[in-house]
Amino acid sequence: MARARRAKSGVVARPKLHYLVLVFNIFVILALVTSALGLFWVSGRLNERLVVTLDKPAKPNASDGGAPLGTDWDLNTENLDAENFLLTGSDNGACTSPDSATSGGIGDRTSFGERSDTIMIIRIDPSSKQAAILSFPRDLWVNIADTTRQNRINSAFQSTDPNRLVATIKENFDIPVDHYVNINFCA
Repeated sequence: MARARRAKSGVVARPKLHYLVLVFNIFVILALVTSALGLFWVSGRLNERLVVTLDKPAKPNASDGGAPLGTDWDLNTENLDAENFLLTGSDNGACTSPDSATSGGIGDRTSFGERSDTIMIIRIDPSSKQAAILSFPRDLWVNIADTTRQNRINSAFQSTDPNRLVATIKENFDIPVDHYVNINFCA
């Protein structure tokens, strides 16, 4: 009876396949929008990282006649020289939310500044396929670079400018640093 009324009024009955295609298209659109929002969020998080430059001359690249390497992220696979990475872990809790479940363990850190609890040199030697880690105690008493004073090694730390800590390690232990990574409570 309903078909007869639709036929008389000129309304064409739509097959079930039409509705399935419509639901599928809506699902695809929602999936694309959700994926785009997720990629936008990840891109924003990646752009929050702080990139610092160490004060040192670039190493010459033998493949291009000795010109210095750039600061891009492409790794030179022709150069198998060992490199040292300075890894620091700081106790800066500025990014933790007071509503976070872990904020009570950190306490109010606003008056403490930022200190390095972990200072390590990781040496990676691609030619021998070996790595070694040297850890410095944070209270190790050393000559602080570019000053006339002695203090704990972690007093040379500043997360946004690692050059004083790099110079302190070089002057006291004769270990050059090629790369720097700082990890804090924000990761």
